[in-house]
Amino acid sequence: MFADLDYDIEEDKLGIPTVPGKVTLQKDAQNLIGISIGGGAQYCPCLYIVQVFDNTPAALDGTVAAGDEITGVNGRSIKGKTKVEVAKMIQEVKGEVTIHYNKLQADPKQGMSLDIVLKKVKHRLVENMSSGTADALGLSRAILCNDGLVKRLEELERTAELYKGMTEHTKNLLRAFYELSQTHRAFGDVFSVIGVREPQPAASEAFVKFADAHRSIEKFGIRLLKTIKPMLTDLNTYLNKAIPDTRLTIKKYLDVKFEYLSYCLKVKEMDDEEYSCIALGEPLYRVSTGNYEYRLILRCRQEARARFSQMRKDVLEKMELLDQKHGRVFSTRRQPWPTGARLPALLPQSRTSCSSCNALCPPCPSTTTTATQCCVTPTSSPSRWTWPTPRWPTASARMSSLTARMRGRKTRRTQQPGSRPGMHEGLPGPWTRTEAGVTPECPLGVRIWGVGRVGGRQHGSGGRAAAQQGGA
Repeated sequence: MFADLDYDIEEDKLGIPTVPGKVTLQKDAQNLIGISIGGGAQYCPCLYIVQVFDNTPAALDGTVAAGDEITGVNGRSIKGKTKVEVAKMIQEVKGEVTIHYNKLQADPKQGMSLDIVLKKVKHRLVENMSSGTADALGLSRAILCNDGLVKRLEELERTAELYKGMTEHTKNLLRAFYELSQTHRAFGDVFSVIGVREPQPAASEAFVKFADAHRSIEKFGIRLLKTIKPMLTDLNTYLNKAIPDTRLTIKKYLDVKFEYLSYCLKVKEMDDEEYSCIALGEPLYRVSTGNYEYRLILRCRQEARARFSQMRKDVLEKMELLDQKHGRVFSTRRQPWPTGARLPALLPQSRTSCSSCNALCPPCPSTTTTATQCCVTPTSSPSRWTWPTPRWPTASARMSSLTARMRGRKTRRTQQPGSRPGMHEGLPGPWTRTEAGVTPECPLGVRIWGVGRVGGRQHGSGGRAAAQQGGA
């Protein structure tokens, strides 16, 4: 068509300059250089590169790009030839082939038109739609096959919500556990005071041991909190820094992806427009004047694809690092709990296990030959107990108590089952057995019958009556 004319059709370059050049490419094993050609006779006055395929001699060389015009092959002009003829000319050459071209000096910003922006918005909307809904609405779109990063983003959002709830629950749990540890410490302080002020040596030693056990529980609780706190810190770092950074990277990737898909859709629409006009026998103006608008979109699509590939690679690397960070958070801080271990087994040896009753009791004296002397042996009545033989107050204790009474100081009596009243100085206020936390089910083998004030009357021998009746 154009070869029969005596004059050249003026090309509409849209203000885009071109620079001539040539490049020598070494063909691959399949006798290809890795480009696709468009344009040519009989509708377009020039031939141009439509696409440069990845990992091909042309792509590895990087000299030619999509949108560049081909002017010759091995010094032979291709003016007025079709794209099929030019492809055969390239295939006939074995080994190295020299391509003469006009480099298109295109600015990608020139291709970012309002149509491309609207297509990006449409792709964002279609991304959250099902295919059936998009087809029913008549929305044309370009779909990227085998793109699993969108699903990874959804999984990341669900994981972030899960870890956020886990973090809040763990904080509340640790706060409650800390308060429980302080409660154990307070119990230890109370039992320590009771043990120090108890006149019976066995009972005093038992209370001191019990106080040490409660304080040990508090110490182990603080140690547990110190162990879990770094893990919680790492989880907060993973949740508040790593996941938002990955989410931001994925959003940038989606923006580049939608831009690339918009250019792909634009190229498809321009191809359909060209084919429909050729079918009607009416070539387009842009085609007959060099098709520079189409070549500009081809160049923008190639550069958008390069950015998309690089961004996709970065996202995959960041997701891999995020998975590694996730593994470190939940593996390095986790330590196995001893198999079959219980909390009393991990406490200091302040209490020993008796062979006869298999209960946790105070350590037996070194002179004890049988375990029954340190254990609580229940009788037929659940509320009646058999106790170790109590010791009498020493002479010095009786003398100090008598001296205190003679000086007029207020003293209070304590009654032990099976023994006469002893003297105890300095009890801090009226104590009762219920206030002291003593029950018949106490596993320590020690039961305290304190003396308190009820109704303004001081109880002395009333404790013995209560003991004989089995009441608390």
